Amino acid sequence: MSRDDDINSTVDLWTGPSSRIPAHFIEAGPDYLASLSSSSKLTDKDDDAMELSVSSDVAATNFIRAISLSSLIHPTHKRRDQVIAETIHVFPDSVFISMARSQSLIMQACETLRVTVPHLQSLTDLYFDNMTAISLFHRPSFGSKIQGIKDQASLTALLASMFSFSVRFFLDSESTTNAQDMPSSKQFHQMALDQIDEILKGMEEDAPPLVVLQAMTLCGYNQLIGGVHGKGWRLVGSCVRIAYELRLHLIDYEAPIFTSDDAGYTHKWVAKEEQRRCWWAIWEMDVFASTVRRSPLAIDWTMNETYLPVDDELWFKNQHCQSCFLDPQPGERWKKLNKSGNKSPSAWLIVLSSIMRDAQSLSRGNLQGVRSEDNGTDQVAELQQYFRNVFRKKSPAAGEALSFGSDDITPEPSSFKRPRGFWDAARYSIFLTIQLARFQIFHHYAFSEIASGTLFTENPVDPPFGWTVTRSSLQGSMRNCEGLRNCLEAADDIHAILTNVPEEHVKWVNPFLSSTVWLAASLQVLRKVYSLGTDTENESKFALLRLTYQRYQAFWAPSPSLIEAPESVVKANQEILIWE
Repeated sequence: MSRDDDINSTVDLWTGPSSRIPAHFIEAGPDYLASLSSSSKLTDKDDDAMELSVSSDVAATNFIRAISLSSLIHPTHKRRDQVIAETIHVFPDSVFISMARSQSLIMQACETLRVTVPHLQSLTDLYFDNMTAISLFHRPSFGSKIQGIKDQASLTALLASMFSFSVRFFLDSESTTNAQDMPSSKQFHQMALDQIDEILKGMEEDAPPLVVLQAMTLCGYNQLIGGVHGKGWRLVGSCVRIAYELRLHLIDYEAPIFTSDDAGYTHKWVAKEEQRRCWWAIWEMDVFASTVRRSPLAIDWTMNETYLPVDDELWFKNQHCQSCFLDPQPGERWKKLNKSGNKSPSAWLIVLSSIMRDAQSLSRGNLQGVRSEDNGTDQVAELQQYFRNVFRKKSPAAGEALSFGSDDITPEPSSFKRPRGFWDAARYSIFLTIQLARFQIFHHYAFSEIASGTLFTENPVDPPFGWTVTRSSLQGSMRNCEGLRNCLEAADDIHAILTNVPEEHVKWVNPFLSSTVWLAASLQVLRKVYSLGTDTENESKFALLRLTYQRYQAFWAPSPSLIEAPESVVKANQEILIWE
């Protein structure tokens, strides 16, 4: 293909009728990064009015003055002109980057990424068609977003981070005739990191733009898939810091009340939703990484004034949907979300993940920054009761589209990759997250049962930690082991759903869930070691769980060291189980 052909293809890429990107990609102007509100200024007349008045208006004005004075004397490393002028720019509909400039940047990006323009188109489409696990971009206006990127490094970083995911699907698609020269997922990922490093080096004082943070978020997500190691762990921390710089934790602080006839607010809401998506994606990475490493969270949950994300379908149609904040109280979160009318699977997953994280922290007695109260024992009991009554098998508040009943854990076969199959992927993800939260709550009791020596106490043998491998009447003893029983039931429920999903479901669900599958496999090993079932049944369940984890590894390349870990635990010491 000649360079002229590539340039013509570039025009088709974003505007041509043959493009698979909808035409309204470029019709809507890029109205993003809108400010929450304009700051008020005090005048000389205000000073005169404040001298003798005792009205509420004066009190409010004095409060504003006090806040302004506080901000002036507060230690800061920013220039004062930066502090005063710190607003988020809004691009009106009439302002577009010239097409010639866009063509130039796109061609440079193609050259850097070593892809042709048609491949650029295919990889972009594959990203939006298949990346159901994380939704960062407003697809209808993505063309306008690309046109609004002013520098080649930011554009390249964004595209490379996206292609590090979509190239996996490209290699599985039919159009692989010339795929031998296509960079791999790992190569795209490294290209994105290189571009991000160069961008950050040039920003000693200013905060990076949202597009750079979105690229960093995808890179962090990619890094964590391979394991929560130092590089990915630190990258997530950098994402959190930049998100705070951009005030993404305060997007909806004192947000105005929406009215249906306020078209201007709807336009801003659509743009702000993209910011919310980035914030909550970083939040999810922080929870996942901190949970795996048993470390404190980087994000302060007590200062989170950003609404939970709404459903993609409504967002893409520019239909405003009410949402809510993540309530500090676990038992109130699902109620607030249900009351808001927000049926987004992403929002429900965040609620469940937050409960899981609370349960893990409470079981360690670590309440700082997670819960406001300090009575850990009562809170664990409260979570236990709450989970038994509300989320044991399904969450009725989430609606039928997202629920699994006790006799209904079979998604539509092979439907995960279709648009309507998104709900099957969401149901699967929610179900596994419920089981993970359930484990985190009840393993606290299982650990207590071990430490106190009350586990299997009716058996005559008294080995270390109260365990025995005697095969006599262990099944009956399980009735006295509520914590362990619930943990094993969670593992069985995970196995049950895996028997009913297509083999390739791992491509369209969150790869972080591979750790939950691994946990279920480990619990099946526990069942085998302590003879809590027949050998044939235990081995069959473990085999399916292990195979599912291997499928995750084959497509997403999660940590290979976990594959042999359950068996290694058994070989190392069959008398001691380390729960935490």
